[in-house]
Amino acid sequence: NFDTINYHISRIIGDQGNTIRFNNIYNVTLRNNKIHHNCRRVEDNNGSLIIGYAFSALIDKNTLVDGYGTYFENKDGGGQTGRTTEVKYNLFGPSSISQIDTVGIRGFNQAQYTSYQLIHNNIFLDKTIGINVIGSPAIENIFYNNTFVDCAIDINQPSSNIDGGKFSSYNNIFYHSSAGNSFIYLYSLLQLKASDFNIYYDSGNWILNPNNTMTSLSDWKSNSGRDLNSISLNPNFLNASGTSASDFKRSSYV
Repeated sequence: NFDTINYHISRIIGDQGNTIRFNNIYNVTLRNNKIHHNCRRVEDNNGSLIIGYAFSALIDKNTLVDGYGTYFENKDGGGQTGRTTEVKYNLFGPSSISQIDTVGIRGFNQAQYTSYQLIHNNIFLDKTIGINVIGSPAIENIFYNNTFVDCAIDINQPSSNIDGGKFSSYNNIFYHSSAGNSFIYLYSLLQLKASDFNIYYDSGNWILNPNNTMTSLSDWKSNSGRDLNSISLNPNFLNASGTSASDFKRSSYV
């Protein structure tokens, strides 16, 4: 039983609960896999399906489902100056084993030496947080062409690490089918280097620290100076309540 084997290996190699771990490696490719059923870390509920230390990688065309905690933790870019970690064409799907604190992508958490992080053309479905930024690469951290569906927070940057925590957001779809979720949460506006040409639909919040919450795109534009060309219209998914990548193809384009 492959799931059982992964469970025991992940416990033995460090009590972190990971299904896949990269360590001291670069230019590694992880492609065309179904990755699922990690376990909780010994100390808390935040094990990761994939985690990497002192590494750079291409994470491409994978399906990640049924995980505890974070699905991909880009934890440590030690020794990766001049290199890129790219995450593209992945489905970060729902979890049947953990209904709270599920995060699509998290990091960097330490050693922010990788030069570029590119996160694009992914689907983040029903996560507590789609992307939890924390720290950023030395040169550029860009999120583009992603689709966020019914995440409690689509993009979250709770850290005061201003210099290392900046990111740019372009041409993403942020979709909420019910009220109460947040499109963006920022500790500081300085962390959002640029944001434009996005679709925000339907209801949701833009939060600049806990004391400044905006509930309309027009208010967000005027208060932030970002997203001046972004719009709030239905993206016309084929099946907005679905769970497969094909459900979020679009029947027409606004």
